[in-house]
Amino acid sequence: MKKLLCVLLAVCAVFCFAGCEDGKCDLCEKKTEDCKVYEELDNRELCPACATKEALKEGIDNIFG
Repeated sequence: MKKLLCVLLAVCAVFCFAGCEDGKCDLCEKKTEDCKVYEELDNRELCPACATKEALKEGIDNIFG
């Protein structure tokens, strides 16, 4: 049981670290001050250029299915 709890704690720590805001775009890996976390785009941290591309791609996918 102790090993299971340790594994769960480790998994939680990995997911907490993966969601942190470090100022680096998740797509292009550029480090800028303009990066924001977009909840509507799967909680990814994106720069404005990549956020625009992803929003357009998602909008086109919604229109054309």
